[in-house]
Formats: sequence, C-alpha cells, structure tokens
Amino acid sequence: MRNEIWSLISFHGALSWYTTLYPADNKNLISLCYADTKEEFIPVIHSKSEKDSLIADNPVASARFFIL
Repeated sequence: MRNEIWSLISFHGALSWYTTLYPADNKNLISLCYADTKEEFIPVIHSKSEKDSLIADNPVASARFFIL
C-alpha cells in the first residue's frame, strides 16, 4: 500500500491543499456551557452576538471544548 501511495504521488505530484473539519465553538452548546459562568446546566438559546461574546470572553472554554 505504501509503495502505491508513493507511486501515485510520483505520478500525480504531491497534494496541493489540505482541509480539516472542526466544529464551530460559538455554535456548539457544550462550548457555550463551558464559557458561561453559571453553575447549573440550563440550556439557553443565546443570540449570535451573545454567543460570540461568551466565547471571546472565555478562551479557555474553547480550548476545553476542542480537547474533548
């Protein structure tokens, strides 16, 4: 398999772009719950500006979200 991959790279050339998918931290409920300072888990529907400000005010919450 490895030889086939190397021969394909030799024939077609190396990859020219790479994409990665990641969840948006300001649209995920878990991330927003980490960012909020409330002790109880009560799902609240925030507006877009509230979501953005919660994530911007607490960058550690975004880091904890991506580690999970």
